[in-house]
Amino acid sequence: MIGSTAEATIFQFSISLLIYNVMKLIQAQVSREQKVSPEAISLPKIIRTLKKQLIAILTIVSAARVADAVLQKNRNPENAA
Repeated sequence: MIGSTAEATIFQFSISLLIYNVMKLIQAQVSREQKVSPEAISLPKIIRTLKKQLIAILTIVSAARVADAVLQKNRNPENAA
């Protein structure tokens, strides 16, 4: 909980909507790559898979190196796999 004022409640609600929209974008991208309808892609499964993958990579590589790799990929999109 961010706060108990009306403004804090509205802010928290807007953050929740932002996260929901990002998850829907991920769902749409996965469904496009898999060539299935977005309804066929489970958001809870995407979240579980993402969590497992983040844990796995952070077990092997430091967070700073992961961040550097992501930033480098975003600077040079033509080098993306």
